[in-house]
Amino acid sequence: MKETVVSAARILRDYYTSQFGNSITDINIKKLCSVATDLIPGDKYGQIRSILSLCERYHAFRKYTESDLDWTARAKSVLYVMQNDAMLAKNFALCAVVLVVMICDGKEEGEKHAMAIISPNTQPQTEPAPQPQNTQPQPTSVPVQTQPTQTPAQPQANTSQTQSTLTQSKPSDFEIADGVLVKYKGEGEYVVIPQDVTTIGNYAFASCEWIKTVVIPFGVRVIGENAFYNCKNLNNIVIPEGVATIKSGAFNSCISLTNIHIPASVTRIEDYVLAHCKNISILTVSQGNRFYHSSGNCIIKTTEKSLEFGCKNSIIPVDGSVTTIGAKSFYGCSGLTGISIPKNVERIGSMAFWACSSLESFIIPDSVEYIGSSAFCKCVGIKSITIPNSVTNIEYGTFAECRGLTKIVIPGGVISIGKHAFMSCESLTNIQIPKSVTSIGDGAFSYCSRLTDVLLHDGITMGKDVFYACPAFKV
Repeated sequence: MKETVVSAARILRDYYTSQFGNSITDINIKKLCSVATDLIPGDKYGQIRSILSLCERYHAFRKYTESDLDWTARAKSVLYVMQNDAMLAKNFALCAVVLVVMICDGKEEGEKHAMAIISPNTQPQTEPAPQPQNTQPQPTSVPVQTQPTQTPAQPQANTSQTQSTLTQSKPSDFEIADGVLVKYKGEGEYVVIPQDVTTIGNYAFASCEWIKTVVIPFGVRVIGENAFYNCKNLNNIVIPEGVATIKSGAFNSCISLTNIHIPASVTRIEDYVLAHCKNISILTVSQGNRFYHSSGNCIIKTTEKSLEFGCKNSIIPVDGSVTTIGAKSFYGCSGLTGISIPKNVERIGSMAFWACSSLESFIIPDSVEYIGSSAFCKCVGIKSITIPNSVTNIEYGTFAECRGLTKIVIPGGVISIGKHAFMSCESLTNIQIPKSVTSIGDGAFSYCSRLTDVLLHDGITMGKDVFYACPAFKV
């Protein structure tokens, strides 16, 4: 909880400073309040909006009384430091960060983390903090030290790196044409995209493996194809309100991302957006979004009842809001170990679970009538599969390269087995083809190197090389 809250607080700080700098105005504070819950998704941060509203009422914390702010003496002492320290008083965002950390954390070390965010070199003491008086005492528990000019700030142990400890982007690092960010040419780990950008272009940050944090301005409307492809160390990015379109593969192979929040403004999310993002565990959508919603760490297209994106912690809702597991919805989600497919689901789209290499356990219910091509291709951890009676066609490559598959039950309702349907299922030793099957496509069981026994019947139309490279095969 502690590290999560600190990370959330940093997101608020970084967002405020990227949008408004040190400009302390009521309008800026209201804007921060309006987007707070979008920036920090999840019920556990439900207090943030009210906290920031309180900050708005007590602008820069110049006015507070014990009756109005019923907090601990420790919180009061920190506020007192803020009020009387020039560095803190001039930057509202930092003050808001401290409040978020202290109130959400609710632990004695809360002030320690808060002060670490403000000043990485601060070394808080452990003595109890005194009550603020009418004079100007300095509380012993939260001393504020002047930043040294010669030695750079050091990262805090066991905490996320802050803006001050990362190399930062410069305005000259960006190639921009007519509002389109064409290419990021810098080496900074902490990237603040310029305010005049409205579109993050295709491949703009592709393979910038050193980037860790990206701050996207309010004015951006489109995130282009593969914009952040293969940014392997990117672990902190907020999609701001205003973005309408997220194009194909936008965050493909961003293996350090752990959460994604979709704001209310998004109307279109294309495929492969989260492909190979194996460490994402939290997926959320703003409640005001008219096209998408989230449930159980799934992003769902509301009208179509289609699960568009899942992650390793996804739980498909059983309330009927999902009838289709969309194409490529779990594409390359190698962190997924198991999934329960509810009885409301009727279709599993093409490549839905492609290369979910850790997936071992799942049951396809009888409600499923269609399983798309390559739906479970390269799911090397699967040991056995029972296809429900409701499925009539096994499509192209549906279970290809499931190298751990030892058992497959094909029901009597299946009419056709498509091309390469079970290609390279190297652990499969025997298969029984029901009499309902009338055709088997090219290479359907090719490279099943351990396949020894196949029960066939007369009248099947066989494609080319159905059992190619099956050295032990015998009918």
